[in-house]
Amino acid sequence: MFNKYTSEILKELQECLSRGSTVEFTTICQYIDRAEKIFVAGMGRTGYVMRGFAMRLAQAGYEVYWIGDTNTTAARKGDLLIIGSGSGETETLRGYTKKAKELQIPIVVFTT
Repeated sequence: MFNKYTSEILKELQECLSRGSTVEFTTICQYIDRAEKIFVAGMGRTGYVMRGFAMRLAQAGYEVYWIGDTNTTAARKGDLLIIGSGSGETETLRGYTKKAKELQIPIVVFTT
């Protein structure tokens, strides 16, 4: 059964990665490297993926917070917000981006 889906998964990953440019990927990496703290959020299934991404960033040595957890500190200029949203229209996530703009925090959005 695994072999049945492997080629499809690889095809989807290739398609996804081919849509972004090297410049975009480099810019995102620069934002991550420059951030004092990184705040991550997402809802539903995308939220699960974003939680995994936040964990990987933390394991790589970045100071990362999942928005809404009890240990999440306040954000300020110099931080980074990373949002995952399938629709790009989830009201809660839009509220986070509005606040990030007020604080002059860069925002990275992964969406379909």
